[in-house]
Amino acid sequence: GYGANRNALLLASVGRKMFSADDDTVCTHYQHKDAKTHLSWARGSAQEFKTGTERSELYKELLPAEECFLDAHEELLGRSVRGIAKSLAEKGDGVLDALDNALLELLLLDYGKVYCSFSGLVGDSGSEWKDRLFSADLEELKPYLTSKEAFERGQHSRESLKFASDFRLERIRGCMTGFYAADNRTILPPFFPLFRMEDALFAQLIRVCDGEALFGYVPRVLEHLPMETRSGKGAEPAKQPPFQCIGADEIIGSVLERYPAIPRSTSVAEQLSFLGSAIERLAEGTGRELTEFARQTHFNRQSSMLLFLEERRVKAKRLPAFYRDALDEHIRIQRENLTKPIVFFNGSLPTAKTGEEHEEQMRRLIKKYARLLQCWPEMVALAKGYEHRT
Repeated sequence: GYGANRNALLLASVGRKMFSADDDTVCTHYQHKDAKTHLSWARGSAQEFKTGTERSELYKELLPAEECFLDAHEELLGRSVRGIAKSLAEKGDGVLDALDNALLELLLLDYGKVYCSFSGLVGDSGSEWKDRLFSADLEELKPYLTSKEAFERGQHSRESLKFASDFRLERIRGCMTGFYAADNRTILPPFFPLFRMEDALFAQLIRVCDGEALFGYVPRVLEHLPMETRSGKGAEPAKQPPFQCIGADEIIGSVLERYPAIPRSTSVAEQLSFLGSAIERLAEGTGRELTEFARQTHFNRQSSMLLFLEERRVKAKRLPAFYRDALDEHIRIQRENLTKPIVFFNGSLPTAKTGEEHEEQMRRLIKKYARLLQCWPEMVALAKGYEHRT
């Protein structure tokens, strides 16, 4: 599983900073042609996102980066806002001239710590983001609203450029761990070992364990070039199933949402033990309790999405008709999904055949992850001891 591999890397690099890249990464690094070394605060998307019909279009916006790639991540990892600003200012980069009021306030408070930093991507996007343009910032939408063809290209092309044009910070919202660095000198939570979305759950755990946790984005870009050809989703809408699948990551994430950030005075071991116990209690409940919790999780998330989309519809009144029509169709589908029955989904695991077997398998997976959270600090300590002996 993706998460199992990432957990192995966390244990292998315990006590150090680490960097991870997908195995289909080309380690030639670039920066955007307008990149700066200023420090900024993300007010919308932390990274700009563009798509093209041809990959060559995207490379026109990039320049080779001469500086050491990892040095950019070193500027952010493990530091507070004040520490980052001081380091950049000492290099004569004029960082203080670019600070806005929000970032200046955090600097004066010596706020936060950057747990992970992310570089940009050029090439295959690494995901099917067909619906991304319905949630993108309106400013980001502009290139895709010039024509219906441009909009459809933005929906279906996997040829993408994702970048930050400066050193950028944000309070943790989510993450995609194709290319990322992490400060593993303190205990980081374990990834869910199976399936996708393990990185989103990882980000959520960090946010719950530290209310001042930050993620950072560096003005560097790596190439993501899978050996095989990957095509985007077709222009024709896929047939919608009569049910809604829900995965373990959504159920666990919903448990975490019930807890505000735990005080920083509490040790990481205590935090993970507390959260693991809360998740385990759900897994040990009756089948009806788990099903009802999953149904409520689905309803809450779909309702929040619909509320956002309805607000987007109001803002889209002056946007082209082709965008409004596509948005209306997307809202219609999401409304239908709101009332569909819930089906537990365990990815590609072949052992479950019936709905009851899938539910029982889901329960076991959630319970095992809950126990992993409780055991993780001890596993990290053992890995650190082994590192010292060797």
